[in-house]
Amino acid sequence: MSKEKDQTKPFYKKPLAIILTFIFFPPVGIPLFFKYLNKPSKNAKTIISIVWGVLWAIIIISSAIDSYRTYTVDDKQITITCNSYCSYIDKYGDKDTLKILATMGIERVINAPETIKDGRANINIESSSAQAKQLTLEFSNNKVTKIYNKNYPSVIYYSSNSGDEIAKFPADDKISAIIKAEDDKKAAEKAAADAKKAQEEAEQKAIAEKYPSAEGTMELCGNTFSSQYPFNGSKVHSILGVITNTAYETDSRLYKAEVTIANAFGASYDAVMECVVKKVDGTMIQITSFNVYR
Repeated sequence: MSKEKDQTKPFYKKPLAIILTFIFFPPVGIPLFFKYLNKPSKNAKTIISIVWGVLWAIIIISSAIDSYRTYTVDDKQITITCNSYCSYIDKYGDKDTLKILATMGIERVINAPETIKDGRANINIESSSAQAKQLTLEFSNNKVTKIYNKNYPSVIYYSSNSGDEIAKFPADDKISAIIKAEDDKKAAEKAAADAKKAQEEAEQKAIAEKYPSAEGTMELCGNTFSSQYPFNGSKVHSILGVITNTAYETDSRLYKAEVTIANAFGASYDAVMECVVKKVDGTMIQITSFNVYR
């Protein structure tokens, strides 16, 4: 057949379309395969169609079966849907895991890891509860030993240990109590932190009211130094040269800093200034001791 004639064929009569339909959707592809393909022979077509049809049916049926599990518990049928995750969870080692989840009231698993790690697997489930969408499964010796809320591990939905307190899924009331306790704890911690901060601020304020300020002390002592050593080149090293500027005795502040002293002839030498300032009349400050030494 010429290329021009092949291009005028309907798409479903073209070999490529027939083969693709035959592979991915045999119920339609097999009739097209028989009707519109000249090769192979009819017997070969029959054998190929039967073999592929059976394989395709097995794949479809297996996929459908693997997407859910149905159990009978207390004469009642319960179903859990989990798509490919059903086989993942079965491979964790305990064939009863999905049955336990279904018995708990889980209707759908929407995500699960292929394998467990350190004896645990975190799975996501469909749940009307905002706080119960993630579960942790624990295993030991190929048996599920515990199922609990991933974000609130104290909320246990299943346990092989009779001493554990079991909560009915999703246990929103218990989770709410935990959240409230956590919020109360945070509020108490914040209140304690605020009280501590207020106390520190009060102590700092008391100190500020009792002692001369660091800035006022530096200014008064600096002015006194300048009046006693007025020549150019004399200065207080009030940034890098500060030795101390702290509260002193009961109502004073000691300011000690490195200084440079110059004379009228331009000669200079380094020394240390020691200045004590006292607070008087509540707001005023005055120098009670001033000394410069080498």
